Amino acid sequence: MQITNPTAIKNDSVKISKTTIYFELLGNAYFYSFNYDRLIYIKNKFKISTRAGISYFPNLLISSPTSKNSKIYSHNILVPVELNLIYGKKNNIEFGIGETMRLLIDKNEPKQFVDDFAFIPVARLGYRYQQTKGGVFISAALLTYFFILENKHYYSRPFSPFVGLGIGYTFKNKKT
Repeated sequence: MQITNPTAIKNDSVKISKTTIYFELLGNAYFYSFNYDRLIYIKNKFKISTRAGISYFPNLLISSPTSKNSKIYSHNILVPVELNLIYGKKNNIEFGIGETMRLLIDKNEPKQFVDDFAFIPVARLGYRYQQTKGGVFISAALLTYFFILENKHYYSRPFSPFVGLGIGYTFKNKKT
């Protein structure tokens, strides 16, 4: 007859790593973004995460294709936020909804600091590689931007498909 120590079983259990930082090429912020993702609910293979990121890019005014004197005439700051439903252990399918907040700052209008502020809804269907113990994080997704209300004067379609590719790191839990 074998007697098992209950504290040994407790130490063998796996704690799931919840915090990820990653770089996304294209994706919710059009060109790139730096992101923080946190698992907020975990039940067997089902997980829910929240994500927030930031991106910046200038709009350039180029006087001619051969000119080396291009000037920045406005700045774009994008902040994607998202709620994701995730299913799987290491190889996951991911469904997400969120929005990208876009702030346009025009350098030519000093009296008007913010030239344009928009909320652009986004839907995501993708693949996510994320180990429960932490380590490398990889994602690939198909996205749809929904251009509605105040944004429809900018675009000829109400929605637009896009892709996003992410790579990052899920922090490992500290050993106790």
